[in-house]
Amino acid sequence: MHLDRFWQRARGLLMRQELLDRGGVLIRPCRSIHTVGMSRKIDVVFVNYQGLVKAIFAEVSPCRAVICKSKGELAALEIPAGNVGKLGITVGDWIVFL
Repeated sequence: MHLDRFWQRARGLLMRQELLDRGGVLIRPCRSIHTVGMSRKIDVVFVNYQGLVKAIFAEVSPCRAVICKSKGELAALEIPAGNVGKLGITVGDWIVFL
Protein backbone atom coordinates (compact mmCIF):
# COMPACT_ATOMS: atom_id res chain seq x y z
CA MET A 1 0.00 0.00 0.00
CA HIS A 2 1.32 3.46 -0.90
CA LEU A 3 0.67 6.32 1.51
CA ASP A 4 1.20 9.63 -0.22
CA ARG A 5 -1.30 12.05 1.35
CA PHE A 6 -0.36 14.00 4.49
CA TRP A 7 -2.87 12.33 6.84
CA GLN A 8 -2.13 8.88 5.40
CA ARG A 9 1.58 9.42 6.02
CA ALA A 10 0.94 10.77 9.53
CA ARG A 11 -1.13 7.70 10.41
CA GLY A 12 1.24 5.21 8.76
CA LEU A 13 0.66 1.76 10.23
CA LEU A 14 -1.17 2.98 13.33
CA MET A 15 -4.37 0.94 13.60
CA ARG A 16 -3.31 -0.91 10.42
CA GLN A 17 -1.14 -3.60 11.93
CA GLU A 18 -2.83 -6.18 9.68
CA LEU A 19 -1.04 -4.64 6.68
CA LEU A 20 2.22 -6.04 8.00
CA ASP A 21 0.88 -9.54 7.55
CA ARG A 22 0.46 -8.86 3.81
CA GLY A 23 3.70 -7.02 3.11
CA GLY A 24 3.94 -3.47 4.41
CA VAL A 25 3.52 0.13 3.36
CA LEU A 26 5.48 2.68 1.35
CA ILE A 27 5.24 6.20 2.78
CA ARG A 28 6.24 8.94 0.37
CA PRO A 29 7.66 11.52 0.79
CA CYS A 30 9.18 10.53 4.11
CA ARG A 31 12.48 11.24 5.88
CA SER A 32 11.46 10.03 9.35
CA ILE A 33 8.97 7.72 11.01
CA HIS A 34 7.77 7.01 14.54
CA THR A 35 6.34 3.92 16.15
CA VAL A 36 4.37 5.64 18.91
CA GLY A 37 1.16 3.69 19.43
CA MET A 38 2.36 0.57 17.63
CA SER A 39 2.24 -2.77 19.38
CA ARG A 40 5.15 -4.54 17.69
CA LYS A 41 8.54 -3.95 16.10
CA ILE A 42 8.97 -3.12 12.41
CA ASP A 43 11.83 -2.86 9.93
CA VAL A 44 12.15 0.47 8.10
CA VAL A 45 13.95 0.78 4.77
CA PHE A 46 14.49 4.28 3.38
CA VAL A 47 14.77 4.39 -0.40
CA ASN A 48 15.11 7.14 -2.96
CA TYR A 49 12.36 7.51 -5.55
CA GLN A 50 14.20 5.17 -7.94
CA GLY A 51 14.26 2.39 -5.30
CA LEU A 52 17.89 2.65 -4.16
CA VAL A 53 18.21 1.67 -0.49
CA LYS A 54 19.74 4.61 1.40
CA ALA A 55 19.30 3.54 5.05
CA ILE A 56 17.97 0.61 7.07
CA PHE A 57 16.59 0.52 10.60
CA ALA A 58 15.89 -3.06 11.68
CA GLU A 59 13.70 -4.13 14.57
CA VAL A 60 12.45 -0.63 15.47
CA SER A 61 10.61 -1.00 18.79
CA PRO A 62 7.32 0.72 19.67
CA CYS A 63 7.59 4.32 20.93
CA ARG A 64 10.72 5.09 18.89
CA ALA A 65 11.56 7.49 16.05
CA VAL A 66 14.11 7.17 13.26
CA ILE A 67 15.40 9.80 10.84
CA CYS A 68 17.17 9.21 7.55
CA LYS A 69 19.94 11.75 7.02
CA SER A 70 20.53 10.83 3.38
CA LYS A 71 20.02 13.62 0.84
CA GLY A 72 17.39 13.70 -1.90
CA GLU A 73 13.75 12.64 -2.19
CA LEU A 74 13.07 9.70 0.12
CA ALA A 75 10.35 7.21 0.91
CA ALA A 76 10.05 4.85 3.88
CA LEU A 77 9.15 1.21 3.43
CA GLU A 78 7.71 -0.23 6.66
CA ILE A 79 7.76 -4.04 6.71
CA PRO A 80 7.44 -6.76 9.35
CA ALA A 81 10.35 -6.94 11.79
CA GLY A 82 13.00 -9.43 10.73
CA ASN A 83 12.32 -9.19 7.00
CA VAL A 84 15.37 -7.03 6.30
CA GLY A 85 17.55 -9.87 7.56
CA LYS A 86 15.48 -12.65 5.96
CA LEU A 87 15.59 -10.93 2.58
CA GLY A 88 19.23 -9.85 2.90
CA ILE A 89 18.45 -6.18 2.17
CA THR A 90 21.50 -3.92 2.46
CA VAL A 91 22.26 -0.26 1.78
CA GLY A 92 22.97 0.11 -1.93
CA ASP A 93 20.48 -2.57 -3.01
CA TRP A 94 17.67 -1.73 -5.43
CA ILE A 95 14.03 -2.43 -4.58
CA VAL A 96 11.48 -2.62 -7.40
CA PHE A 97 7.93 -1.59 -6.54
CA LEU A 98 5.25 -3.19 -8.68
